[in-house]
Amino acid sequence: MSDKCLLRIEDLLKKSSIRSTQKDEILAAIKTAQQEMNISKIDEINVDKVAQEVTEQKKTIQKPLKAHAWDTIGECADKASIEDLTVALARYMDRVQDIADKQKETLNE
Repeated sequence: MSDKCLLRIEDLLKKSSIRSTQKDEILAAIKTAQQEMNISKIDEINVDKVAQEVTEQKKTIQKPLKAHAWDTIGECADKASIEDLTVALARYMDRVQDIADKQKETLNE
């Protein structure tokens, strides 16, 4: 016997304006939650609770990554110890040397 609740969800998603890729992600997340909870049919569980868990998972996945602002880097440099600044300077100089070496290689070719 098929899972009536899952079929209803699939039908609802088909009729909605949600993009196809998002529909697949939603269904995959529901099925993953179903497997993790060892439940063969959604009809057996509290759908609201699973929906809330899936929504929370999607929120954590979709958080945009923020690049460090120059203000933050400046703050770090202002608060860093001399030892940390020395390590950062050494790494910077290594990167500059690598770039210079690559430029020499391309000129020699």
